[in-house]
Amino acid sequence: MQVSKGLNVMIDDYPLEAKIRSINSTKLSLIDRYGFLINIYSKDRKPTSIFDESMGKTYRLYQ
Repeated sequence: MQVSKGLNVMIDDYPLEAKIRSINSTKLSLIDRYGFLINIYSKDRKPTSIFDESMGKTYRLYQ
């Protein structure tokens, strides 16, 4: 997963089509094209986990 400075999100080299719901220093909250919530959590400006409302799961990201 990559999040660009322009807040474009790529997962496995595919762009995630979503709109920004909110953002702060540790969480980027998005709404995907189906209306589901996606939260990307970060530490030290690097993504650490992602919550996918459509699956009801949080996935840890390994660097």
